[in-house]
Parts: sequence; C-alpha cells; structure tokens
Amino acid sequence: MAIGGSARVGLAIVALAVCGAEASAAQAAPPQLYWTIQTGLTSGSIGAANLDGSQQTTSFVPSAPGPNDIAVDGQHVYWTNNVVGTSGSIAEANLNGTGVNESFITTAAVQPLGVAVGGGYIYWFNHNQTIGRASLADPGDPDQSFIANAGDPNGAGIAVDGQHLYWAIPYNDAIGEALISDPSGATNTFITGTSEGEAVAVDGQRI
Repeated sequence: MAIGGSARVGLAIVALAVCGAEASAAQAAPPQLYWTIQTGLTSGSIGAANLDGSQQTTSFVPSAPGPNDIAVDGQHVYWTNNVVGTSGSIAEANLNGTGVNESFITTAAVQPLGVAVGGGYIYWFNHNQTIGRASLADPGDPDQSFIANAGDPNGAGIAVDGQHLYWAIPYNDAIGEALISDPSGATNTFITGTSEGEAVAVDGQRI
C-alpha cells in the first residue's frame, strides 16, 4: 500500500488464526494485518488489510490522535496515542473496527510509545522510561512503573511471550528483558550492540 505525504507508518503483522473462535459475533474478523498512520502531531488513523493484501483500508479506525505502536490479541486491537503536550492514552477497538475506545487507559500512560499484549495483560513503554502494565479485564488500576528504569525508548517497541518482556532501547543500542513474574531483575543490557534498534518481536525460539 502506498501512503502519500509525510505520514509516519508503524506496522504490526499479526495472523489471528484463533480470532473466530475467541471473538464474539460482533467482533469476528478474518486474519488481518494492522498498522498505525500518523498524519500530523495530533492526528492519524489505523489501517488494516487481509493477509493476502486484499481489502486494504487506511480508515479501519478513521481517526486516532497521534497513534504510535499497535498490538492485537484474539479480541481487540490496541494502540498507543502519543500526543506531545498531553499524557497520551492507550486505545482499543474490536477486531472489526467497531467499539473504538480512545480512553481505554489514560490514568497511567505518559506519552506511551510501544505496546504489547499477552497473558491477560497489556504492557506499554512510556516516554518517561518506565514500562506500565494493566489487566485487560480491569484496566482501571494500572501499574505505571511495572519496570521503573527501562532506558530511553525514543519511539521504541516492546514484545511479550509467556514468561518474559523485551523492549528496544535505541539510545543505548540495546534490548532489555525482564521476567514477568519478577520484574525486579529487569536488565537493560540483555542484548547489546543493536545500533539504535527501535522495534522488537519474539516467537517461541528467537527474538
């Protein structure tokens, strides 16, 4: 897909093989690819397409204030809204684009950048060098400093698997890591020498 102008695009490629079984009829959608589109400091949208590239749209969610990173699970799409001069927010929508909630999390986010979901929780990388966490079932009581000193994110992403959280630290040329069950042992030098790497992803064997 060609995006005109100076829009900033962030990609999250996700095959939702189980979304039909886990989602309600209102939320059900075929496996899709989702991405964020920034058209200005306080404007943007969420795009989507089928995994074969068909049914492309830049207005899956037509209006989002400063969308940065994006994540998805079997029920919802989540994205961070990083708007300079505000605390920002984390938004959510159903897998078919309905039920948009731009204020899914507002009380903890500090210009959030990266976002990831896993194990019933949502994680986000704040501009103030902390990583926050909240229960997807009850996001009203988030932990703003789940990891208190995660390094300078500078737009970086995070990823989660069943046991660990990983995050890119561009200014330190490194990737951080923490055990979800005991984040007190978090390290900002799990991998070094990444040369300003900003995005991170993980599967069962590799990061």
